[in-house]
Amino acid sequence: MNWRTLFLALGVASFGGLHGFQDGAIDAAERSLRVGVYDNPPKVFWDEETGQPSGFFPELLAVIATKEGWEITYVPCQWANCLNDVEAGRLDLMMDVAYSQEREARFDFNRVVVAPSWSVVVARRGVKLESVLDLDGKRLGVLKDSIQANALATTSQGFDIRPELVLAPTVDEIARLLEEGEVDGVLVHRFFPIRQRLPSGVQTNILIQPTQLHFVSPKGRQGETLAALDRQLTLLKNNPDSVYYDLSQRWLLGLEVYRTNWPLLRRILAGIALGVAAAGTGLLMIWNRRLRREVDQRLAAQAQLNHELLHDSLTRLPNRQYMMAHLDACLARLAKGETRGFIVIFLDLDRFKVVNDSLGHLLGDQLLVEMAQRLRQTQHWVARLGGDEFVMVLEHTDDLMVATDIAQQILTLLAAPCHLAGHDVTAGASLGIVRASQHYQTPTELIRDADIAMYSAKAKGRNRYAIFDPAMQLAAAQQLTMESDLRQAIVQQQFVLYYQPIVHLRSGQIVGLEALVRWNHPRLGLLPPSRFIALAEETGLIVPMGWWVLQTACAQLAQWRQQYPHLNHLTISVNVSASQLRESHWLDQVQRVLEQTQLPGTNLILEITETLVMQNMGLTAHLMQQLQHWLVGISIDDFGTGYSSFSYLHQLPITSFKIDRVFITDLMANVRNQDIVKTMLVLAHQMGVGVTAEGIETREQMALLRTMGCNLGQGYWFDPPLPADRIIQRLQAPYYLTPHPSPNALGSEPYGCHDGKSQGKPR
Repeated sequence: MNWRTLFLALGVASFGGLHGFQDGAIDAAERSLRVGVYDNPPKVFWDEETGQPSGFFPELLAVIATKEGWEITYVPCQWANCLNDVEAGRLDLMMDVAYSQEREARFDFNRVVVAPSWSVVVARRGVKLESVLDLDGKRLGVLKDSIQANALATTSQGFDIRPELVLAPTVDEIARLLEEGEVDGVLVHRFFPIRQRLPSGVQTNILIQPTQLHFVSPKGRQGETLAALDRQLTLLKNNPDSVYYDLSQRWLLGLEVYRTNWPLLRRILAGIALGVAAAGTGLLMIWNRRLRREVDQRLAAQAQLNHELLHDSLTRLPNRQYMMAHLDACLARLAKGETRGFIVIFLDLDRFKVVNDSLGHLLGDQLLVEMAQRLRQTQHWVARLGGDEFVMVLEHTDDLMVATDIAQQILTLLAAPCHLAGHDVTAGASLGIVRASQHYQTPTELIRDADIAMYSAKAKGRNRYAIFDPAMQLAAAQQLTMESDLRQAIVQQQFVLYYQPIVHLRSGQIVGLEALVRWNHPRLGLLPPSRFIALAEETGLIVPMGWWVLQTACAQLAQWRQQYPHLNHLTISVNVSASQLRESHWLDQVQRVLEQTQLPGTNLILEITETLVMQNMGLTAHLMQQLQHWLVGISIDDFGTGYSSFSYLHQLPITSFKIDRVFITDLMANVRNQDIVKTMLVLAHQMGVGVTAEGIETREQMALLRTMGCNLGQGYWFDPPLPADRIIQRLQAPYYLTPHPSPNALGSEPYGCHDGKSQGKPR
């Protein structure tokens, strides 16, 4: 849970959707989304005359889209076609989709539940359907490929009944089947307007599997969109006066959990009693087996329904709703003096996203199930909050020493590798601990502080625990202020680009520039990337920021090439984030930037970290092949610091490596670093790609690298990153004086002579 969002709701700072950049710059936050719509009243209505939807989901999405600055294009489609179009990427989003494990293998779901639901059987008038057993042999209409169809199949198997399913492509067809008597009953969601759409139908008390309704998107393509939906839904649902509850009341008549039909049960029991009385006192008092069975079935169904609504369908742990009620009860006992206090531990898996993205959602689910089973071994009350977040409650102690011992046990339990489909996966976790005391009034306050402590543990290196103290809350508030400032910085274009020269080590000529972003903060002055990039990554703001950097850098170089023809050989290097690569229209955006700025692809180099490349080889290989087609250079940044497989990298259309500064800093004194750099240069030579050494700060480092055969370098020995007006002055005399190599500096033979001109790529 991101409690920065909660602070925003409390008014610390709030900025709506991100507005577009001026002068044609691309703002990824203000983007068009194609949303699939199928008619499913009252959650979704489609008006053929106006070509616009209405109902609970469209109006809720409209509120969120306004805040996020999205332009929504609605695409009407039948249910099954909508799902297929989302899976194929022809639609960016679809609303009103019930969660199931099978569907999570096909789609990405937003995390926050939009609304709970379940299915109800509506009988044709004159057809007696009073229990699940009455469905045996009956013809039942159900929406094709819907969660109702799957749930009914599961229920039929459990009760050993065999209804005949009539699959309908639309809800209108379901209504027609019932009205024209072609089926004995239909299965619809609990919000369905039965009186209006099914006038000849009679709602029964037969309930089928509860579920949760979400938004879905194509796999791996709309992560930032789903994160924004979760952020806005959290804000809306945490505010009882928000438009979310207005829309719920207007369209769904409130989101109340189904309750047992006690009047019906009383009628059943009264009938039994009358039958017994009529038999006389001399007769044996026997139960009507069918009625008794029906009562038992209804009670069992109600118990099962309540259990499903309060437990996570994947791990079978208590869910968020159950957890909040449990904490509420613990706080009530604390207020009455029945206990001195208790402990709450907030747990977040450290590498779950990496596993999910690299091995797939099915193995990600298996990892969550395994982690849940291990947490159960502690014998303490534990719930799954959502995603990879869990909460443990230590009800019988308020001793922090005991809590830290248990936290260490949890870390040890979770640190053991999981064997998933031939992969040994180690997740680890970060834990936040808070001691409940009298000043806590609500479960939300407890979870907030435990969450803050967990983030503190994660910031200190992960796989550890941290105990909450009030200073953390102040730090979180300050971080929130920085996030708020960052949002405003994007809207007001407070960023500026600095450029660091990339130099040919033998000739001293500037052959390229790396574009590096700085934040001209109105209060704090000029901030380096280390002050805000991590926050931008965490909040998703790195996407619009990244597009601004690419647009601005390409436009600037195109302008210089036009003004100064002697700079036509110059390249511009731009860093690309993981969040940008996950955007579904990333390649289209790159092409659009090149077309708008009229910069040749041969003058652009995109830098991608090796860790990012290895996390999703399939995606990055596809993107690189298209970039190669446009002659755009691809450089592996921070080379040597990740976990590259050289055999894989050799298959990718890479044009250069950048040796990370960590190997250059101690180059003169550390023989091991020299050997590593030699190996990288030999590898690059064999692959036919260029090499740039980062972080050159001394004359000796530069001379040694040149002797070793490294032809390109950058660092403060040449120049620090400079603003545009100063770098253009330097480019008017684009040569540095470079020393001759030392005759005894590792010999005269270079280890790699390639200068980065492979594939027609000028450096």
